[in-house]
Amino acid sequence: MATPTTPYTELDHTTEGQSQPETSLNAALDGLDGSANGVSVWDYSAGGGGPGDADYDVTTGADRATVLASKLVKLNDTNTELGTGKDFIVPDVSHEWIVWNNTGQDVTFRNTSGTGVNVVTATVRHLFCDGSDIIVPV
Repeated sequence: MATPTTPYTELDHTTEGQSQPETSLNAALDGLDGSANGVSVWDYSAGGGGPGDADYDVTTGADRATVLASKLVKLNDTNTELGTGKDFIVPDVSHEWIVWNNTGQDVTFRNTSGTGVNVVTATVRHLFCDGSDIIVPV
């Protein structure tokens, strides 16, 4: 049976009879702190672990957990591999981010089901996912 999680940041709940509930609680507090203050850096360059000249999909696995535990998302392209604008794809989960596009191309910050918001190169945008699309909060 899967461990129940929080609905937005997908942090594990403690379970009844858990032998060390402080372990789950500490991880949840770290995740909460990260989603309020954390920084994650994503490098499009293949040498930096990214997809190279392709869209960057962080909707699964450790990438998903990292982006959901971040407030500031910094996008880099250290090897200048982006030839044109690309997408940065996040999970369909209600979340707020500050996005810093430090690449040499415009990047569309979107979730899997929406059209997203263009983040012009060398700019910072405040964005929100409502679960359906990425929007600019008013």
